Amino acid sequence: MQNCKGSSDSSDLSKRVVAIWKHRAEQLKSDFALAGHLLNVQPSICTDAKKDVTPDNLKRLEAVASKLLRCPDHSDNEREQLVQCFMDQFHAFCHKLGWFNNETM
Repeated sequence: MQNCKGSSDSSDLSKRVVAIWKHRAEQLKSDFALAGHLLNVQPSICTDAKKDVTPDNLKRLEAVASKLLRCPDHSDNEREQLVQCFMDQFHAFCHKLGWFNNETM
């Protein structure tokens, strides 16, 4: 559909959506968003997320895990062990090791 100026309304809308997204994108990037991206199990997203598994992003993921695994009943040492277990499981998932090495994963 074209408007009276001869341009496409859908093209204008697309440009506006992209401009709004670019304006907001930096504000939407957080450690929690990164964790959601890295931990996503949908195959297409998982494949895309592999390029984002960097040492810096792994530290950010570990920080999120530490925040999520806070419990008043756990000592700092116990929380560190839980976070390490989480990171080990994440590594096994990414590399299809152990029980992650099966057809359903």
